[in-house]
Amino acid sequence: IRTLAVTSAVPKEGKTTTSLNLAVSIAQAGFRVLLVDADLRRGEVHKFFGLEGGRGLSDVLSGHAKAESVIQRTGIPNLDLVATGPFPSNPAELIMRNEFGTFLEYAKRTYDKILVDCPPVMAVSESSILASMVDGVVMVVWAGHTSRKLCQLSLQSIRQRGARMLGCVLNQLECGGVGYYYY
Repeated sequence: IRTLAVTSAVPKEGKTTTSLNLAVSIAQAGFRVLLVDADLRRGEVHKFFGLEGGRGLSDVLSGHAKAESVIQRTGIPNLDLVATGPFPSNPAELIMRNEFGTFLEYAKRTYDKILVDCPPVMAVSESSILASMVDGVVMVVWAGHTSRKLCQLSLQSIRQRGARMLGCVLNQLECGGVGYYYY
């Protein structure tokens, strides 16, 4: 698995935090990692590193910049970032352009691992498109909050595009009510 998408069914489930933590962990293991903020409607990954979001993925996809010109150093060894750039009016159309595939090919030549922080599947169409363009997908689910039906619909949408589901991160799980024996 070289390219990995992290998504969720709906907003506020912790997908960006999961993406960040996973990227940092892989970078600390010695791999060169590129974290790509592909939420072209609300992405804010750059803020976690105190970086600029002005130029990024949308510039590359629209042909206004080369990939190497929008990559930012995060300050964490082995971890670089591509922010969203300006929010476009047509994110799904940009994702489906050939430029995204070209961008991924460049990233694969330059980095060991590419993590793509995607928007929520049930909120926008480009998540399923992105999921089909990477090696695998991890779904973040807020335990006890996100309905089973929404999770099933999200998985169905991703699989219909031919994406490879790798697993799920169950977020915000409270173990206290289960009891010590099952802890």
